[in-house]
Formats: sequence, C-alpha cells, structure tokens
Amino acid sequence: MKHCPYCGKEYPDEVDVCPTDNQRLQPIGEQAGSKIASALPTPPRDEISPEEQRFWERMTFRQLAILIVRIQAVWMIYNGVIEITYLSRYIDLFIRSSVYARPIMSPYETRELIMLVLRIFIHFAVAIFLIQKAEKVLSWFVRDYVEESSAKIRAPENSRVPSRSV
Repeated sequence: MKHCPYCGKEYPDEVDVCPTDNQRLQPIGEQAGSKIASALPTPPRDEISPEEQRFWERMTFRQLAILIVRIQAVWMIYNGVIEITYLSRYIDLFIRSSVYARPIMSPYETRELIMLVLRIFIHFAVAIFLIQKAEKVLSWFVRDYVEESSAKIRAPENSRVPSRSV
C-alpha cells in the first residue's frame, strides 16, 4: 500500500501518483523526513479550539441565518462606503464654483449627484435596519413556509368524513 503525503489517502501499490492532487505516492513505511516529503507542502489542518467547537455545536440554524443576514448588512455598509468615494468628483465641482458664478454642474450631473446620495442613504439605512431587525426579517421570510407546512399537517385532520348514524 502507498499513501499520498499531501492528502493522506491510501492507494494500492500499482498507483504511483495521487489522482486527487497529482502528488507522488510513498510507501506506507517510508520516513516522512525524506527529501521528497520535505519538499511537498503540508496540508492545512482543520483543528479548532474546544471553545469554538462548543460554539458551533450549540448554534442553531436560526442563529446562523441571523448571523448571515447581519454579515450581508455589513456588506451593504461596505457598498455605501464605496459609493461615498464617488462624491469627490461632485465636491470638486462645488469648490470650483463661486456664489456669483453660473453653476458648473449640468442638470444631468445634478441628477447623478442626487441619485448617488440617495443610493448611499439607502445602503446605510437598509444595513442598519437589517442589523437591528434581522430576527424579524427572517420570521417574515419564513412565515409563508411555516403556514403552508402547518396547513398541510392540519389538512388530514379536517378532512375526516363525519360518521353517519343509522
């Protein structure tokens, strides 16, 4: 038997290269300190601390979904910050214009500026709302599914035919 020094899978003696990661296979009894084994990268270990293990064991699916919604809200804040960087172009136009001079911005640029400020506001407002109300948003999303499944469960009970008295 041979094993792959990268992924650790075992293969019969006829196989010389690991089909998964194309690494040269070594006989099982060979020293790990050989030149070939030391030249190969070591695979990453998926070890977590006991505290993190307890955290993931106790986390429910609902808590995970709330966490994902809040992470998406942080992503919306990031998008709002990116949009803010576009404001510098319009600020430059305001600085170059004076009180007595004719406005430098065209109506199209004014509309663009208004839409940009509106997008920034929406990004931040929705992000703050999602961070604060993630639980209610999830309840709102699954409400229809819960009602449908409970209706299917209740349907056989309500569909009984009343017995006739003879």
